[in-house]
Amino acid sequence: MEFLVDPYWPWKQPGSLAFAFAIAGLFTIIIVTLLSYIGVPGASRRRIIILVLLRLAAFILALVPLLRPSAGFLRHQEDDSQLWVLVDTSESMAVGDETGGKTRWDLLQKQIGANKDLFERLKNEQGTTVKWYAFDEKIYEWDPEKPNPPTGKLTDIGGALHQLLDQKGQKPSRGLVLLSDGSENGPQRFPARAEAGRWLASGCPVQTFAYGNPTTTMGQKDVALSNILTEPTPLIPMGGELVVKVRLDAPGFTGSSVRILLKLDDKLVQPKVVVDGTELPSADATKRNLVRLSRPDGIEVWLKHKPMDKVGEIKVSVFVEDPNRPGQVLLGEQTPINNRIETFVTVAKEGLSVLYLEKPRAWEPQALIDAMVRDPQISVYPVWIRGGMKNAAEMGGDPLGLGDRAWDVVILGDVLAEQIRKAGGPDALTRIEKLVRERGAGFLTLGGYATYGDGDWAQTPIESLLPTRLDRKGQKEKEAKMVPTEPGLRLYGYVMNLGQGAAGVKDSWDKLRELEGHSTLGSPKPGANILAESNDGSALLVSQNYGNGRVMAFAGDTTHRWVRNPQTRLLHDRFWQRMIRWLAHREEQGGSVYVAPDTRRLPTRSDLGFRVGIRGKSGTEIEGGSYVVEILRPDLTKEIVPTNRTGAEVRGRYEGTDKPGEYRVLVRGEAKDADGTMIQGEASARVVVFEEDQEMARIAADPTFLENLARSGGGQFAAERGERLGDYLKTLLDKPQKFDRADFELYPDWRNMESSATGSGFLVLFYLVFVAILGGEWLLRRMWNLA
Repeated sequence: MEFLVDPYWPWKQPGSLAFAFAIAGLFTIIIVTLLSYIGVPGASRRRIIILVLLRLAAFILALVPLLRPSAGFLRHQEDDSQLWVLVDTSESMAVGDETGGKTRWDLLQKQIGANKDLFERLKNEQGTTVKWYAFDEKIYEWDPEKPNPPTGKLTDIGGALHQLLDQKGQKPSRGLVLLSDGSENGPQRFPARAEAGRWLASGCPVQTFAYGNPTTTMGQKDVALSNILTEPTPLIPMGGELVVKVRLDAPGFTGSSVRILLKLDDKLVQPKVVVDGTELPSADATKRNLVRLSRPDGIEVWLKHKPMDKVGEIKVSVFVEDPNRPGQVLLGEQTPINNRIETFVTVAKEGLSVLYLEKPRAWEPQALIDAMVRDPQISVYPVWIRGGMKNAAEMGGDPLGLGDRAWDVVILGDVLAEQIRKAGGPDALTRIEKLVRERGAGFLTLGGYATYGDGDWAQTPIESLLPTRLDRKGQKEKEAKMVPTEPGLRLYGYVMNLGQGAAGVKDSWDKLRELEGHSTLGSPKPGANILAESNDGSALLVSQNYGNGRVMAFAGDTTHRWVRNPQTRLLHDRFWQRMIRWLAHREEQGGSVYVAPDTRRLPTRSDLGFRVGIRGKSGTEIEGGSYVVEILRPDLTKEIVPTNRTGAEVRGRYEGTDKPGEYRVLVRGEAKDADGTMIQGEASARVVVFEEDQEMARIAADPTFLENLARSGGGQFAAERGERLGDYLKTLLDKPQKFDRADFELYPDWRNMESSATGSGFLVLFYLVFVAILGGEWLLRRMWNLA
């Protein structure tokens, strides 16, 4: 057992006078009581002592909710585990290309049934609960006893892994089993390999089992642009680089070549073309943009164009043509409809461009990216540093854009210096230092096992950038409450003042959970300021100026724990968005209305979701705004769409995308800024609605995709049409794992008092005792004629 206290602010502040006032209060009660009753008729020594003790007891009880004392007990118990099974229910699983003409779905169902006993043994013998889920364009719980047919119109594996990880929780998991044909054609908002890496980082490897034939076609010859993605998102800075990523399928045309072209607002531009990671030569005009269709199951093409020199919304069009017959499709191609694909991007003069270098790991990177991109002015370009990736020489050019891209902020996550050199070239660290010192870019480092003194940063240009020395190593695994310092609130109020006024700031930080440990920062360099400390006095956030730039070192990497409800998510977003704006020298700006569609491209009869908002002059989201939203349809008619506040966001949804074409979301809004100024404005955004059966446009299975996915997820890949599913389950049975969970139980648990029945009972009992002491003291004084 351990006795603990968890005092409220300001009791927890080092050097606080609160304890001195409490002690003074105790002596005051004693002195006032003695002076009031000594010499009074009927006030014997015994009676005076009883009154003093009762009053002291009442005073001490009044301090208890402020100090929050608890008895802590460490409990160890064996925890059950989970096995996640994710089943592909998209329409391509109904293709009959298995042995004997069976469909992929039939074979999958047969194998699940054949291994039913093994699944049950995992539950009965080892306490492993099998969690069944299915997915197409979304995920949902699935019952293997009552399987619904595969009818989904998209295969979004990355999105399914992302959504399912959000539901995984902290309970130990033995693995995730993915049963699919690998024919990924979702919006790729969440890259599947990065999501698999997050599963691995959470302690759960990803096993993939392939179904279907990679050479299956619909018997047609076709060239199809099946997906389009743009970076950075949601905004491209004025003068920055646009990267357009498309997938090019070519069943029946393997070995042929096409010319790929890019138009911006219907104007032809000449981009750099990168095919499967290799940049095409551009010196020979006859071979420029010429892409060889090396395989039928799709190749990835990146089109890079800069500078983006026009502010506003830009239509991005990518199309392919016969290199020998400009403007026409390849001879023998059945349909030209899917030879063109479109979307929209927004170029902003005031936008912020952030380069985020990070390894694939769970929770924190995605929470940080989500927080930044919810600010419409911040565009994030994440680069996932992983083992086995190509080095800069193999990729060619300047893969991190450190020489010619106008990065406003560079963030280094839990990566090593050597990994950055491999990904960006031997002079990558020197370029980052120069970017900050000369161009005034912001620089931020995050906590992790490869950062600061635990990494290989000594004697690199980054060492001079950091506001702290590399003279300390190690991790602090104990939970740490982040507390702003006085200099942090006074000198860096834009970042650290998450609320309004002193009380609001204190209340905001009190709402945020403790960090789950943190890196040990070195001693601050001369001129650096400590903005925040842990409750044991360790530095958590340090900043200083460097040349023309601003730099920060943050010891934590678990701020995702702050996000528990809409209110704390807003505080989490505010902290990171303001930090990025401050690092980029953008803390002061004019207010504006904005609208942000969930996607710029969606199929017909899909919901067009969007969020609207107003930002004040400081860049902070203003609550309580009023909005009028209209949808301008392709036939130029308008429909009004209501909006509702959902948590910290104001959102709307339009369900009338029944015709393909261009839809425009128009919003008018107004709200009062913090200084009482009325902010008014209008904004708009365009969305392409298309009519296309992406799921059946490319029905070939993609075992290579599943193999790479398993490699990123730290698991195994089985190409034998799922036949090794039983072998995998037997391996789990042969190697049972025990998961020991250590819980630290507090009695009473003040932080969760209101959410538990025992806590509510304790509060009632505490209140009754307090009232009984006060009432008893008053009753005795009445009985003794001392009232």
